[in-house]
Amino acid sequence: PEDHQPPKWFSHGCPVDGQCKTESVIYSAEVKSDSGTMNYIGLTGDSFKTRYNGHTKTFRKKVGEKTTLSSYIHELEESKINYELHWKIRHKAATYKPGASYCDLCNREKVEILLSDPQTTLNQRTELLEMCRHRHRYKLQRLNPD
Repeated sequence: PEDHQPPKWFSHGCPVDGQCKTESVIYSAEVKSDSGTMNYIGLTGDSFKTRYNGHTKTFRKKVGEKTTLSSYIHELEESKINYELHWKIRHKAATYKPGASYCDLCNREKVEILLSDPQTTLNQRTELLEMCRHRHRYKLQRLNPD
């Protein structure tokens, strides 16, 4: 219905100033509310638009796969706390290349999380221990011999 307001996280158009199709980026989401400002740092090897759509899907569904960002948004909405959500592309970095010893994108995200204020970040420190998820697509076992 026309009188139904869109959710607070809904953005009309591209939320990062026309850079939605940029690939391999570190991004941040800033959630400003009556209870303070919290930040979330994430990465995507695909376009920002693809990852943004993944986030908005978790915002809509209260059960199933969640991120710390979507859990925080759900808490605010259930508590009926007003908030604003602002997205920003922080850095562009290369994903893992076959034969490389590291993934610049994953390392850059870890540095951003380490440098963020622990009092205002939604990221968990356990994220720093995760292996690069981009290496998996280059493993030989993924090839199907059939």
